[in-house]
Amino acid sequence: MSDVGVGDAAVVVTVKHEKQSLEVPLDMGRSASHFMLSIYLLTGVTPMRQKLVGFKGVSGPLLWSADMRAVGAKAGLKLMLIQMPAGYTLSRPS
Repeated sequence: MSDVGVGDAAVVVTVKHEKQSLEVPLDMGRSASHFMLSIYLLTGVTPMRQKLVGFKGVSGPLLWSADMRAVGAKAGLKLMLIQMPAGYTLSRPS
């Protein structure tokens, strides 16, 4: 894995999607939208159809503007990516 674009405040988390386990860099200084874009580039699942399960401080969908520290992101965190069905989109907060 390359560390291109990974800042000093970055950690690596594992995202399980279908039968793959992917190591994804998570920059703690950026919002959730940046992390969701990284997942899109690896899986092809658009951010509007991503449902991430495994964050300790999140009871609903991960908001685009969420502070990654506030949702319990840390090195070694294991998440599951669920691709929502066609026609379903998560609302992007304003």
